[in-house]
Amino acid sequence: AYEQDIIARVQPLFKGKRMLIVDDDETLRMGTQAILRNLGMQMDEAENGQVALQKLAKEHYDLIIMDLNMPVLDGYAAAEKIRAGEVPGYEAMPIIAYTTESAYMAQVKTQKVGINHFVSKPCEALVLIQTLEQALLHPAPAYNKHREIASRPLSGKIILVADDSESNREILRYPLQDWGATVLEAEHGEAVLEQLASGI
Repeated sequence: AYEQDIIARVQPLFKGKRMLIVDDDETLRMGTQAILRNLGMQMDEAENGQVALQKLAKEHYDLIIMDLNMPVLDGYAAAEKIRAGEVPGYEAMPIIAYTTESAYMAQVKTQKVGINHFVSKPCEALVLIQTLEQALLHPAPAYNKHREIASRPLSGKIILVADDSESNREILRYPLQDWGATVLEAEHGEAVLEQLASGI
């Protein structure tokens, strides 16, 4: 019942939207569509980053959910090309990494290439749905080319936010990103130590 309430709440936001699912595994692409089928979005698929760029050049999309490790052109390179304006008009489009890659290892790199959110798969349907909701409601201002550098006093800084409450981390994440910081997250002290030990 709780899940249905959440879906009913977000359906108006997603209705009429078009999303591109980029993953080299056809089974996982189908699984992602199954998770999101009740949202009322139109969903297309691409098997790698290069095909995704070709589709973006031909059709209009509102957001993209992308695996990171793919042949031909991986998710990192595809996101970087999108942010660089290879397909005009999509420089600020929400991009969500949906991957089996370790969040601790990939989070900094995804933020550097302009990926807005990171979701580990497999995950609960509500986690993915709520992440997509946040991506649409709060597009990453750090990648808006019209912003003045002076309005991003934390540009180039990496800030690790540690809190066991996801909502508390989220409250901090958006203003810090708005000021230009790369934001990492940890749920507990051990995760903080792992992040520091990784040399990030």
